[in-house]
Amino acid sequence: MVEVGAPIATAALALVLIDGSTETTLRHSPIQLVVIGGAVLCFIALTALWRQTSWATKAQLATLFLLAIACATCWLPGGMNNGMAVAGKETSFMLLVISCLGVLAAGGCLLSLPLPWWLKLAAIPVTAYGTAAFLLALVNRSTYSSVFNGDSFWMKAPRWAQGSFLGIALISLSIVATIVVAVFKRHEYHVCGWRWKANLAIAIVVGIGVAGFLGPDARTQSLDLSPVASHGAKQNPSSNHDNQGEGINAHGGVKATNFDLATEDNGGVVESITGDDVFGKSLIDGNVESVCWVHPPLNGPVDIVISFYNRQPALLSGIAVTVPDPLGPEAQKIGPHLVSVPKDVEVWVTIKGPDSEYQKVGSGTITAAPSTQTIQLPGSEARFLKLRVLSVQREPFEAMAVGISGIQVFEATANGYRTLRDRNPDLANWKGSPRYAAQRGIGWLQPATVRWQKDKKCFGCHIQAQSVMGFTIAKKNNYAVNENIIKELSDFTEKQQNADGSYLREPEPSTQFAAMGLSYYDDAESIQRNPVLLKTVNWLLDKQKDTGDMPYGVLGCQGDAVVQGPVMATANSLLAFKRAYTETNDPRYRQAAERALAWIESAQPISTQDEVFKVLALAKFGGAEQKSAIQSLVERLITEQRPSGGWRECPDHADLQEPNPFSTGQVLYAFKQAGVSISSSPFIKGVKYLMDVQQADGSWKVDGHVLHGQGAPYAPSMWAIIGLAGSFGTIQTGSLQIAADLPAASSRNLEIILDASGSMKLALGKSTRIATARQVLRDVLAGIPDDMNVGLRVYADRFSSRDKQTCTDTQLKVPIQKLDRQQIVSVVDNLKPRGETPLVYSILQSPADLKAVGGGSVIVITDGEETCHGDAVSAAQQLKAAGIPITLNIVGFTLKGEEKEDVERLMRPLAEATGGQFYSAQDGESLSRALRLAALNKFPYEVFNAKGEQVAKGQAGPLSEELQPGTYKVVVRAGDQELTDTATVTLGGNTELKVVRRGQQFVIERGTDHTENAPQTRASSKGQS
Repeated sequence: MVEVGAPIATAALALVLIDGSTETTLRHSPIQLVVIGGAVLCFIALTALWRQTSWATKAQLATLFLLAIACATCWLPGGMNNGMAVAGKETSFMLLVISCLGVLAAGGCLLSLPLPWWLKLAAIPVTAYGTAAFLLALVNRSTYSSVFNGDSFWMKAPRWAQGSFLGIALISLSIVATIVVAVFKRHEYHVCGWRWKANLAIAIVVGIGVAGFLGPDARTQSLDLSPVASHGAKQNPSSNHDNQGEGINAHGGVKATNFDLATEDNGGVVESITGDDVFGKSLIDGNVESVCWVHPPLNGPVDIVISFYNRQPALLSGIAVTVPDPLGPEAQKIGPHLVSVPKDVEVWVTIKGPDSEYQKVGSGTITAAPSTQTIQLPGSEARFLKLRVLSVQREPFEAMAVGISGIQVFEATANGYRTLRDRNPDLANWKGSPRYAAQRGIGWLQPATVRWQKDKKCFGCHIQAQSVMGFTIAKKNNYAVNENIIKELSDFTEKQQNADGSYLREPEPSTQFAAMGLSYYDDAESIQRNPVLLKTVNWLLDKQKDTGDMPYGVLGCQGDAVVQGPVMATANSLLAFKRAYTETNDPRYRQAAERALAWIESAQPISTQDEVFKVLALAKFGGAEQKSAIQSLVERLITEQRPSGGWRECPDHADLQEPNPFSTGQVLYAFKQAGVSISSSPFIKGVKYLMDVQQADGSWKVDGHVLHGQGAPYAPSMWAIIGLAGSFGTIQTGSLQIAADLPAASSRNLEIILDASGSMKLALGKSTRIATARQVLRDVLAGIPDDMNVGLRVYADRFSSRDKQTCTDTQLKVPIQKLDRQQIVSVVDNLKPRGETPLVYSILQSPADLKAVGGGSVIVITDGEETCHGDAVSAAQQLKAAGIPITLNIVGFTLKGEEKEDVERLMRPLAEATGGQFYSAQDGESLSRALRLAALNKFPYEVFNAKGEQVAKGQAGPLSEELQPGTYKVVVRAGDQELTDTATVTLGGNTELKVVRRGQQFVIERGTDHTENAPQTRASSKGQS
């Protein structure tokens, strides 16, 4: 048996030495020369003694050399974790096998020695315990040093009571026992034999165990790993074209700094992690207590790609990687036997794009114990940095969750190099800016959607489509977005299509969501013709009603907010019809889009989502004629904003009183598309609300009692990101806002309160006061826009002045509704003046009249003073306490002398307390002018450039004109007045001109440039985003 086994063993050991030398070299081990040298010496010795020794001696000699090499690697720097590797296994695997066999051999030796029975009996469980400790470590793929630090049986036991320690102690005991027996019991020497080679072998195993036991405490270790010679120092100078002409290559005097380019507080972004479903925020949030766990692919390394502020290039001095405790609390959540930490790593950089060709600039081996370890990268230039994890401390690589607690990338300084902070003064305000919040949201949503898709394996309506919309919008505005994820979501959407072009989850509006998402993707990628999209659009075309709308949902706040109402479904389908027409020029799609747009324009929105999608459709696809409708919707949304700055799902829903990020994000995006300045007060308040409610992980969450059908953070996060990323992008223009000094509600809701007291029967010239008022009202109503809501209240027309009810004789004859001129004129024509003047009492009814429409403007026509003891002073307080926005304008008709003075003295303060005016009119002409001034709420304007060319026109209000920087002439029409002024537009600024009433005239005043009041770092100028 020996004659056969010894040659086989010798050959096997020789192959192990050859394989170990090869693998150790390929792994770039720091002790590869030691391994190669030891193997060469072994073969020299075997060759020299080949004829003088037996096969058994050759096998023993090869074994000793193998053990000596293993022991040497343990004691050399970096050798224990990246030393000799054999048969595709890590160094730790080989050391654990050696130690396990050493414990078994020592136990067998003790049992064979002539020792007391009780000592032999005690050796049996210790041998089993030590062997089991190393076997368990093999099963759990523990690192060798961790076996002596708790990763064994009884993890909480003292180190001396753990199996690994007792196993090595057992080996030491067997050596001592063998020597004692050899010296004192020579007559029994033949029992075990004094075979010096066997004892030397297990003595070497003890040396290996001691190295593991005394391994350095890496918790306090800061390890500098030698980099590969920097390849980044010789980049093509033409690659700097995006750096404003800054040449940052080939600098002299490179020095390291402690400025961390990677931290999210300084604009760093985890662009991608292998697998795309890993939340990388914990890598760059500065919190080393949190851990990012990455599951490696079956074939290939783990790649982590990081960019810096606005993807700008930077000069690097080094990268620091913090690894967690593989037995710590975070690891316990997964299972210590299922986690590991990086071992062999490389650093790659590129000056181009995140998916472009990279150059290797550094590499190293990381120790197993928790620490922050640094790889120096002197003078490497990068726009994107890739940390590549090639191996882990515990194999197999693909079966482990690889943990990293943090990555820091340090900037360097050099002669002629301007640091990132010097190039970007706004970097100081990055944290806490809207772009910061949006980028954090993107960092959460990207892996969240991929993970949802992998888990559910289905098309999830808004999950894929709304995410694609948000990511393409963010990408267009120069946010760091993983394009591979956009493609992955779009490809999955295409694969989920049914044969007829529909999607699985009908009758929910899944198909229109899919069509919307594919349309955004096609537009972003400039796809000329997408058969999958066209098949889906054809399916929608068959479902479209003759009226133009899509058969989904009902108007109102019913069902899941995400799929609520036909306005949203029709607007998404409209987008798809338009895209299909762009790709095919098929008139069927154009006609379908026209029908859809016409229906949306006529639809009466109820929910916030209805309002938002009507604005989006009209703003994107409507013409100049739709601008007035957009402005009315925007003004309506402004009145619906909650004090906290957010918006609710439904403005009038009794059970949904709190705002939510879903609706708020929708409104902000609609505002931006409509032309509302990001520096306007409603916009600033909305942004602040979103930033205040953002979660620590970057997402936005909504409780079910705040938003129908919600609880998951996906939809709220999507719309919050769209609202922020869609509004705060690259600045190339400035904005000019022509505003009117009127409450938003006043511009669309009007109540007329008419005096029908007995004195209105008195003569006025050749007519009477009431007859004159009738004619004037006809003329004034003819000039009021059709889209206004107008109501009529009349007092003193039912009871005579002697009747007890005369002082409460006031009635809402025509409720506040869309203007019906004929109804109002008919009521006025049939009035018969009779009673006293309950002026104040009638005015106090206006809050109740206007409550349903959210407030408005009130015009009171009176020909005499209060005769029912109404208190104008307390009336002002009561109007304010009502909480309904009201602007009160009072017209004193035919008042003269002391009566005029008394009425004006009491009524002017009341009107002005609400932001209104008191007017005096002595005849029909002056009454007409006063009413027109009081009712005036439309101020059309034109904007002209320096050449006299008209560059914009519209109605004064919350919408802004985006213009190139320069000086412009502005002409505003306020009734029969023409107001002219000049305005200077600056890059990124918001210049405001405001039309205000001064007495019975209008003037233009310069409003406040809200740039300084906007959330900091609103956006970035061209070339720096």
